[in-house]
Amino acid sequence: MVRHCSHCGGIGHNRRTCGDLSEDDREYENRNRRVNTTRTCSFCRAIRSAHQSTARTALELYAASKHAKHDLDQILDERGRAQHFVINEFGRTHNKRTCPIRKAVIDDRAKKECEAWSKIFKELTEKGLGYGTMIMSRSYDRDEGEYVDCRGWIVGANWDPSKNAEPTFKCQHLNPKYDPRDLSWAWTRRALSVGDWVTPVEAAKRAVVVGSKPIEMPDRFKSADHPFFRARANDYVNSYYDM
Repeated sequence: MVRHCSHCGGIGHNRRTCGDLSEDDREYENRNRRVNTTRTCSFCRAIRSAHQSTARTALELYAASKHAKHDLDQILDERGRAQHFVINEFGRTHNKRTCPIRKAVIDDRAKKECEAWSKIFKELTEKGLGYGTMIMSRSYDRDEGEYVDCRGWIVGANWDPSKNAEPTFKCQHLNPKYDPRDLSWAWTRRALSVGDWVTPVEAAKRAVVVGSKPIEMPDRFKSADHPFFRARANDYVNSYYDM
């Protein structure tokens, strides 16, 4: 394919490389080219435009983390406000993927996610969750054409369904016509917490039979470095800082 110049009509070059262009025209053509612009970290830009309390929290986490390249007094002034000039210059040395400030914020959020899920699991085990725990579930009835309540028992757990999916508990229904189902932690928590939200008859129907053997949380799920916690932390940080 022959290249034609939109400026002079010649072939073999384009407008940007045309020899007939004046220096002013050439400067205008090249002004917005990526090669002539300095790339800056988008997360550092988000920190500069964030509320002062949000920026201060992120910078304090950064200064106290293993990723820190600055002391806290270098990035916060005497009033505790972000030093925009320092952050702007620092943002020119990396991109969003390698941003040390973002890494520190994600590390902190992943740790909180890990602690929260561990707390929920402890609550579930205290309420009787284990192998053989019998609870009320729901499954699709092909004959009725709708979802119906059905009893089942917990037969295991899926700790690594995929990178971003939540862990689940495997439920085998008493009625063989209903397929096994993966129960979310939210549903299991609700099923184990039978209280005032149901009538006494419904409460008796949903009574929980405690399992004979507790389910153990694997060590890999107790670490904030687990891909599930990292993915949730990454999504939270992107949403919180409007990335």
